[in-house]
Parts: sequence; structure tokens; C-alpha cells
Amino acid sequence: MTVYFMKPVQMEKSVRVVPRILNLSRKFVKMDFEAFSEDVLVCKAMITFQLLER
Repeated sequence: MTVYFMKPVQMEKSVRVVPRILNLSRKFVKMDFEAFSEDVLVCKAMITFQLLER
């Protein structure tokens, strides 16, 4: 997991998170997340998830 914080957000402000799938395979998913406050990019993250079978 890699997280970049661009700008601070004041308390009580709303934050909109936009997820995107970058790569999907049988066992792993790589996703990118962007967080916006008042249409300003405040945070960006990239996370790799391992998929588990039931």
C-alpha cells in the first residue's frame, strides 16, 4: 500500500473517494484511489489486494 497526502482537509468537510481497478488477475487486484475535497485532490493511494477462494 502506498499513500500520498497532498493537502490537509478540515474537520467536518466531506471527502469523495474515487476507486479504479488498474490490474485484475486470478489472484491479485491492483487498485488506485483518489480522494477529493471540494473538487481538489487531497490524497492518492495504490493498493494491491490478494483474492482468496471460498
